[in-house]
Amino acid sequence: MEESSWNNFIQAKKNKLIVPKDFLAHLAMITTGTTRGVLFAKTESTLFSKFIVPTLNIAEMITEEASFELVNEQHYLTT
Repeated sequence: MEESSWNNFIQAKKNKLIVPKDFLAHLAMITTGTTRGVLFAKTESTLFSKFIVPTLNIAEMITEEASFELVNEQHYLTT
């Protein structure tokens, strides 16, 4: 992610970092997909390889943006 894109999430006047729900869902999809792949690879040739790890509908799970209060916004802002 480009630094300028990340900085667009920062709302200095509100002293907050606002992460849109679509971006959160995107990160969660990458994370769960990677985790499923790692589990598949690591359980090969074991009893656990017979278990199916279902997919998740991340879009249903993340319903709103995330808001984080910035303690010192100058630390996070770049010029």
